[in-house]
Amino acid sequence: MRKFKATKDNYKFKNILDICKNNCLYFTLTEQDQLDCKKENPIYNQFLKELSPNFIMQFKTPLWFDGYTHPINPYKISIFILNEKTKAILSFYIDNLFYLDNSGGVLDLPEDICFFREDNTLFLGTSTHCSFAVFYLTDQETQTITLPDGFEERPEIHFTAILPI
Repeated sequence: MRKFKATKDNYKFKNILDICKNNCLYFTLTEQDQLDCKKENPIYNQFLKELSPNFIMQFKTPLWFDGYTHPINPYKISIFILNEKTKAILSFYIDNLFYLDNSGGVLDLPEDICFFREDNTLFLGTSTHCSFAVFYLTDQETQTITLPDGFEERPEIHFTAILPI
C-alpha cells in the first residue's frame, strides 16, 4: 500500500469526495463522549439526522486511524454507506477537507472523516482538527487515480484502520 499525505490545508472537500465516491463504499465519523455537549448544536444534530438512513453501526475503540485515547473515554466511530445521497449531504455541510469554514474557523460536526473500500480497508484517513490526511492507494490505484495537488508520497506513515463489519 502506498501512502500519500496532505501537505496543504485548503483542499476542496467536493474534489476529495468525488475521488472517494468512485473508490469507496463506506465512510466513518468520529465522536468522543467527553464532547457530548456538541450534540446540543442544532447543525450537528441535523447533519447526523440527515445521514441516519445510511447509518450501518457504531462501535467504540481507544485506537482509531492516527489517534489514541484512554479506554475510559473511547472514540465512538459511526459507519455510513457512501452513496449519492450521503455525498450530497456531506457536500452541503462540508466545504474543506479539514472542516474549515470561509473565515478559517472549524465546523462543529463529528470529526475525522475516513473513507473505506468495499473490502473494509482504509482509502482515506483524516484527523480533521490536526489538518492531517492520508490516501492509502494500491499500486494499481496510483495508476488510475489523480490526487489533488499537494498530496506527497510518504511511505514512513504507519497509521491505519479497518472496519469491523
